[in-house]
Amino acid sequence: MKHVKSKLVDCNGNHIVFAEISGKKNIVCFQGMCSTVVSEKWHSDQVDSIADRSECVIRTAAKLIVSHIQETEYNISIYPSTADMTDSNVNFVPPLLNVFVSTITACKLKQSFIGQAVVQAAWLRSVISPLLLGLALDLDLQHSSQSLLDKMACLGACVSYEETNRYKQSTRLSEATGSAQ
Repeated sequence: MKHVKSKLVDCNGNHIVFAEISGKKNIVCFQGMCSTVVSEKWHSDQVDSIADRSECVIRTAAKLIVSHIQETEYNISIYPSTADMTDSNVNFVPPLLNVFVSTITACKLKQSFIGQAVVQAAWLRSVISPLLLGLALDLDLQHSSQSLLDKMACLGACVSYEETNRYKQSTRLSEATGSAQ
């Protein structure tokens, strides 16, 4: 019995008391346990609700950014110019998305690339991001690998091999006819 008492004291510390009432030994009483249990429950609920609130804020911000992306008008009748593909082209990314991305990284080129990748992901097949097209053309020129381009496109890092070929055919056609893109 002494072993059980010592284990109970180890687990419950000052909250457990052993008493003798009316000649009956080993009456176990808990002191202040109710307030301890309620306090611990309240604190654990607060941690959960803070995490839940944070997740709710992030989801709301994402919905707001996506709606701004979808409200932005993009010219899809022509391909981006070569200058657009090499420039950070901040105008392509909606201002709210720019604010979000600029809090993640200070590098302007990374901000533009991440922003354009998000726009491309949100408007899949409705927009061609200049930096993503430029990267695909550069990778195609250096490696000539359809597999590489398609894998990078699946990751959202560039446009697909198919889109790269359409761009190259479009520029060949425009050069042959002497017209601009």
